[in-house]
Amino acid sequence: AHVEGPFISPEKKGCHPQNHIRTFGNDPVKSLEEVYGSLENIATVTIAPELEGSEDAIRFLAGSGKLVSLGHSAAGLVAGERGFAAGAKTITHLFNAMKSYHHRDPCLIGLLTSKMLGNRTVYYGIISDGIHTHDSALRLAHRTNPEGLIVITDAIAALGMGDGVHRLGDCVINVNGLHAILEGTNTTAGSVASMPYCVGHLAKAARCPLEEALMCATDKPATLMGIRDRKGALRVGMDADLVLITEDVDVLAT
Repeated sequence: AHVEGPFISPEKKGCHPQNHIRTFGNDPVKSLEEVYGSLENIATVTIAPELEGSEDAIRFLAGSGKLVSLGHSAAGLVAGERGFAAGAKTITHLFNAMKSYHHRDPCLIGLLTSKMLGNRTVYYGIISDGIHTHDSALRLAHRTNPEGLIVITDAIAALGMGDGVHRLGDCVINVNGLHAILEGTNTTAGSVASMPYCVGHLAKAARCPLEEALMCATDKPATLMGIRDRKGALRVGMDADLVLITEDVDVLAT
């Protein structure tokens, strides 16, 4: 599982309930154990790198074989670079739930071109539903760092349920088309776009070949997760979890 929080910024919490957000306290590792218990079923953890104790937490998680992603954060670029130095490898839904790019401090978005990270690939998830991320921003990210781009949906349980009122934990979500809004606010509460839709939209928005967009949903995430020996490609000996699609990314069979 990918757990976003509760060690995130209250300023950039999105639709996460304020009362569930935590700091690390004096013992970051103990705080992780108190919240998550066993890490057995956790693959990825999103952390705000500006939180005190975050670097110790990132080192512990990375040392335990877990993928650490930076996000839901008000961090500047330096804090993001420190997070990557401690063991983080990716960014959670780029542009969303983080400070905007500024020419004096590009914040987490600046990690895509940070000279402090050398030649390593900076991976980043991006919600290519046409709602969370403007097409111009999609093109900007793709042209800046195509190697690290990973398509994500950020979909909630309301995906496929149609327009109306839905629940997300303690939250009430109003869905209209591809818009999912936290009731009583203008806060976008996750996505209701499918992976095929997001792959197709990336190809159109970034003006890249469909094959490249598909790699962003298969090979690249498998590489990041360290499971490329069995996922993400069509080769003998790999898992045969196949999806048959049309050129318009309509799913024919799975």
